[in-house]
Formats: sequence, C-alpha cells, structure tokens
Amino acid sequence: MEDAMIDEFLIEADEMFELAEVGLLNIDKGESFDVNFNQIFRSFHNLKGAAGMFGLELLQEHMHKVETLFESTRDIGKISKKEIDFFLDAVDVARDILKGEDVDFVVVDKLSDLDQEVTLSVHVDKIKKVKEAVEHSVINKNTPLVFIVDDEEEIVEILSFALESEGYRVKGYTNGHDLVEDLEEDPDLILSDIKMPEIDGLKLLKEVHAVHPEIPFIFFSGFITKEVMMESLSYGAQGFLEKPIDLEYVKKMARLAINRYRSKKLLEKSIDYIMYQFSDLDKYLEESGKENVRRTLKTELEIILEQRKNLKNAA
Repeated sequence: MEDAMIDEFLIEADEMFELAEVGLLNIDKGESFDVNFNQIFRSFHNLKGAAGMFGLELLQEHMHKVETLFESTRDIGKISKKEIDFFLDAVDVARDILKGEDVDFVVVDKLSDLDQEVTLSVHVDKIKKVKEAVEHSVINKNTPLVFIVDDEEEIVEILSFALESEGYRVKGYTNGHDLVEDLEEDPDLILSDIKMPEIDGLKLLKEVHAVHPEIPFIFFSGFITKEVMMESLSYGAQGFLEKPIDLEYVKKMARLAINRYRSKKLLEKSIDYIMYQFSDLDKYLEESGKENVRRTLKTELEIILEQRKNLKNAA
C-alpha cells in the first residue's frame, strides 16, 4: 500500500468515527432513528472494510462485532440510552486501537447482555462531552486554515486581519521554523515572504513540501526575480504577490488556491472510499462466481489509480 493511502485512511477513519458519533447524538436527542441508523451503520461498515484492507486485524475484529450488534437494532427501530453510551464507548475504543494503545473493553454478544440501568446524569455528562468534542472538531475541519509567515510582524497582522474577515482561521509566524513545527495542523494554504532571516521562503517551501507536497504555497515579496520565480515554481509554488500587497487580490488568490486544494482532497477521498468498499465487493463477486465483472472492476480501478498517480507526479 502507498504510504499516502495509509495517511489518507487515518484521516478518513477519524471522520467516520465522528459521523458515527453525530448519528448517535442525533438519535439521543430524538431525531429519526432510520436516517441516523444508516449513517452510523455505514461508518461502522466502512471502518471494518478499511481495517481489513490495511491488515488492521484487531480493529477489523472490533468493528465487525460492533457493526453486528448495531445492526441488531434495525428491526427494533430504536436504541436505549445505555446502548448509545455503549456504542460511543466502542467508538472511543476503536480510536485507541488505531493509535496502537492497549484497550480494556468487552464487546457483549448481544445488547440484551448490557446492564440497562443507567443514571440520567451519567448519560447526559457523556453526551455533553462527546458533543463538545465533535462540534470543536467539525468547526476546525470545515473552516479553512491559513498559515502566514513574514519576519515583519506588521505584515503578518495585516494579512491575518484581511483573511480572518473572509472567515478563515489564520495562524501567523515571524519565522519559518515555528511554522514547520505546526504542520500537523494541516493548513489549507501557506502565505510566505521570500526574504527572511534564518530560513528564507524558498527553503521553507522545500521543507513544507517534503512533508506535505500538496499544500498550496503563495509567495509575497517587494522584489521577485525571474530566477527566484522559476525555482519556486519548480518546487511547487502556486502564486506570487508583490508588495505593497493588494488585500483584495490576496483574498481572491487564497479562495482559489484553497478551493482547488480541497477539491483535490475530495477527489482523493472519493477514490479511497471506492477502494475501501471494493474489498467487500470483490469477496462477494468471487464467491458468486462473477469473475468477468470482478476482472472488469479491477481493471477500472487500476486505471483510476494510475491516473491519480499521474496527477500527483504532474503537480
């Protein structure tokens, strides 16, 4: 498996955990069981399939048991508060398994084995904590994050204010080393001065793209030479802004770069979802003797993956 696919799976797994939690929260507050059942079940099923695809046997076994138990609620058409708490705990355990942590959690054979006595205060406290965690995560993921770096603090403040007024989350830096340390936050765009002490813009670009080659990078400077521009483009820079900076133009460039970046991530996500689902479908087709359909689907998937590889190499 490509390392990039594994990294993408870790991101997708976190989103599937959240989808399951949101569905359980919705049922708890009285929303449609059927609608939320489908969302939760798909999340559990996709996690199980993806875990199998990547050889994560412990996670696959855990999610298989959880999925089976949750599916048993379909005919009943409802789920108790104790069962909601159980499945929320099961999601937390799945997260821990994915992190490689030791877990101590018993998945019951059937939901009727659960102790159905649950105090309302305990349940409300659990739901409140999960809701706060999900809301914080959803807000952070849906709002684009922009990193800005310039050794002149005033420039950072001006650009930050301009982009925050557009609804973006912004983190400002006066040196590139601090920015590199924060790359785990996965920014949607980096705006950087070219001439800076310690680590200049071009060196920063190389360091960033060595870790996250897809992140769009836009330079700004009082004087941009043709040589610097060509070298920057060869390392993946996507745009240039001259000082004094036109803030309206900055907003337009930021919006375009972020939209392209997020669209590409969505395409990657869609391909990975297909791959996750194919593991289950391939097994079914093999058992059903539909070898021609199986071969055709495999060929189409190989073409899609080859095209994705070519797009990455062309970027």
